[in-house]
Amino acid sequence: MVSAEQYGVPKLKAVLFDDDCFGTIMSEEAPYKNKDGLLIQKYLIVPKEHLMMQYPELQRKGALPIQTSKGPALWREYPIDLIDDTNPSRTNAIVRIHCGFDGRPAAHSDRYKKLTAELIKLRMEMESLTISNLQLIDDNKRLQGEVISYIKHIAEVKNLMKGETHGTGETTDQRPAQV
Repeated sequence: MVSAEQYGVPKLKAVLFDDDCFGTIMSEEAPYKNKDGLLIQKYLIVPKEHLMMQYPELQRKGALPIQTSKGPALWREYPIDLIDDTNPSRTNAIVRIHCGFDGRPAAHSDRYKKLTAELIKLRMEMESLTISNLQLIDDNKRLQGEVISYIKHIAEVKNLMKGETHGTGETTDQRPAQV
């Protein structure tokens, strides 16, 4: 039987911000709506060394009020719209937050706004093309009907050219005799 010691200590969920800083998530709470109606996710984050250097306010006394087994931590809240958390596991996963640690937009943060605007434009274009396609289908059906009636008319003319049918069922050949 395999024991847990063979695999070592589980790696806790990490958090990666758009400003390339990262930390460890010790705990998270269920999403909730704040007073402005935004859906918010709250994480208990232990900042890594690089994050501490990028944000000097974290180095002040009392900035990280909660002691955890991985070191001092603090609770941070972020809008759900800025969070990519594709792995719901609490271990061996990475949460990507599309802003800086302090919530300020980073270089890539407006990417979603641009992509959303482009997606809206493409959907409108698709609707327009769908309507155009339906019109073309109707036109194609109408033209097919016209072609069929034209073919029938040509067949009738061809039959008339071969010979006329009289009411008695006799056919007279209208072609000149060949010598």
